Amino acid sequence: MKLIGVQSIFQDYQSHIQEQLSGRPELSICLKIFSYLTSLESFKLQYVTYGTLMQITNSDSDHFPELVKATDFLTTPNAHLLDMYFEYCDESMEDPEPIDNRSVHKALSKGEFYHPLSGETIYNFSNYIYPVFRPSTKLVEFRHNIISECK
Repeated sequence: MKLIGVQSIFQDYQSHIQEQLSGRPELSICLKIFSYLTSLESFKLQYVTYGTLMQITNSDSDHFPELVKATDFLTTPNAHLLDMYFEYCDESMEDPEPIDNRSVHKALSKGEFYHPLSGETIYNFSNYIYPVFRPSTKLVEFRHNIISECK
């Protein structure tokens, strides 16, 4: 695949996003995220957070709902450039601990969460559970094609 081919794929994908989100307030933010995710500077990142995405899209808290809608779109099968995961981190931990979606769902529906390392009940768990977004297989393939063409 030539670099022009990769650019064409990205342009097609960008057109797909514009078509799917036409007239919706999250379109602009979604396109900024797409542009960032397909830029060389983002390739070194293993994941992004809402905070990272707010910075790269120059969004403030007033635009957070649009940011959430944009990430929702980018994690759906319709776009699938990102996969959403969750991590738990509290004051006693040096590094975040990945937690599975079932644990998060159970915590939100039943109001109880158990520390992923100690098993202790955590009552204010929403202060310590964070969503993170990792590149999907599709995005990794896009990036691989870009790197291959740049060599």
